[in-house]
Amino acid sequence: MVYKGGNCSIDKKKNQLFWTGKIKLTDLSKEYTVVLVYYPGKSLKVWVVGDKLEKLDDAKNDKSY
Repeated sequence: MVYKGGNCSIDKKKNQLFWTGKIKLTDLSKEYTVVLVYYPGKSLKVWVVGDKLEKLDDAKNDKSY
């Protein structure tokens, strides 16, 4: 997995951390923009923003050999 150009900030008033960056899972996969928000003591929130995700069961995405 590759992380590119991530930005991190902390909101001290709300006690939360924000991270935005691009990830690419493999050399063959698309690059996606991801937003993470972390509040201490709670579950990490993650969003993929921008392009529509491709369905794994889509015939045009079948990379089986």
